[in-house]
Amino acid sequence: MNQFTILIIDDDPDDHFFIKSAIAEFGLRIELVSMFDGKQGLKYLELAHSRLALKQLPHLIICDINMPFMDGITFLESIMSVDKLKDIPVCMLSTNCDDEVKEKVLNLGALDCISKPSYSSNYNTILANIFNKVPAFEKLY
Repeated sequence: MNQFTILIIDDDPDDHFFIKSAIAEFGLRIELVSMFDGKQGLKYLELAHSRLALKQLPHLIICDINMPFMDGITFLESIMSVDKLKDIPVCMLSTNCDDEVKEKVLNLGALDCISKPSYSSNYNTILANIFNKVPAFEKLY
């Protein structure tokens, strides 16, 4: 079975934990890479892109919007301007996914913009919905 990779970009370590825990409950073989702001995430992708023999680009990026150093919208704009990166599905997961923000990120090329759940147990449902939108993850079920 192929190894699938998800890049998580969020400045809140708790959200990394909740996402990792939800994925573990699915029992899926997925490598998780954690970055804590858009600048780190972009640097990781540039490195992976320049050394494709050593690193694989992620199959999915889950990115927060409100972060220090580089916010999620700037990160999204940055990767959508690079041919090799723009086809990676990006789901924005944030406390700020009102209609205006959602329309903006969808127009920039994001797969979806989902509000962070109030309860950690709801991450399972959110991740299942995200996985159903990513063709590469069809092989997991």
